[in-house]
Amino acid sequence: MNWKDPRISAIIKMESELTQAIYHGHRPKVDDEFQGIRNELKRLREELGIKGHQSASKVKVKDKG
Repeated sequence: MNWKDPRISAIIKMESELTQAIYHGHRPKVDDEFQGIRNELKRLREELGIKGHQSASKVKVKDKG
């Protein structure tokens, strides 16, 4: 994998945005405001041949309390 590929940077940036939203209480669901980002992440991962990736939107965050 070419780590200088701008698609890698785009994936990292979008994953970070999703992770931050989830950390701050966003509950992912189909057709929410992040659906376009998830679709783009999927497309970029497929282009780059990244398989078996678990999106941040599928990771459960422990309660902060």
